[in-house]
Amino acid sequence: MEPADHKRYVLPIIFLSFLSMRYDRRRAELEALVADKKSDYFGDKKAIHDPDEYRRMGAFVFQKRHDGRTCARRHRPTTSR
Repeated sequence: MEPADHKRYVLPIIFLSFLSMRYDRRRAELEALVADKKSDYFGDKKAIHDPDEYRRMGAFVFQKRHDGRTCARRHRPTTSR
């Protein structure tokens, strides 16, 4: 591998690692808020899975990918009998 090509492989890995650390930090904050009785988030476990709660604090959330079978089941035509 040429030294100039090194950045094509290493920089994306560093960037993804940065995104992962930000997500993990925000998740830990949300879990603490959900457990804190004095917090507005107390008992709201849906906040942990809400992408907007992460984006609001600058963390990026990747959407889950679906395979073809999942999409086919979701868009299966209905027939009336």
